[in-house]
Amino acid sequence: MTDLTDAPPGLNGRPSICHSALQNALTPASAASAAARRWFVVADGRRLRQLRRQRGLSQAVLAGRTGISVTTIGRLERQARPSCRWRTLARITAALGEHPAALIPPPSRGDGNPFSIHEGR
Repeated sequence: MTDLTDAPPGLNGRPSICHSALQNALTPASAASAAARRWFVVADGRRLRQLRRQRGLSQAVLAGRTGISVTTIGRLERQARPSCRWRTLARITAALGEHPAALIPPPSRGDGNPFSIHEGR
C-alpha cells in the first residue's frame, strides 16, 4: 500500500493518488525528463536523392554506411520536405561527404528560419 501523506494535495486539500509511489514507479524516469526530447529538422529530399545518385550509391549502400534503414532513406528521398532527427541528417551527410547544411532546404516564403527546426517527441 502506498503512503499518501507526502503526496501533494489534490482536490479539496486531499492527497492525490496520481502522485503515489506506485504511479512514479510505473513511469520511466527517461520519459519524464527533458533529456528524452528529440530535435527534428526539415531536410530536402530531392537534394538527398541527387547527392546520393551523383556519388553512384544505391539506397542500400547509403543505408549500410550510415546505419540507417533503407526504408528511412527511401522515405526521406520521396518526400520533398521530410523531417528527421539531427543525428540522422548528420550521419547521411557524413556518408555523402557533405556539410549538413547541404540538405537543409531554403526557407519557404513565410518562414524566416533557414533551419526550420521543431521539437518532437
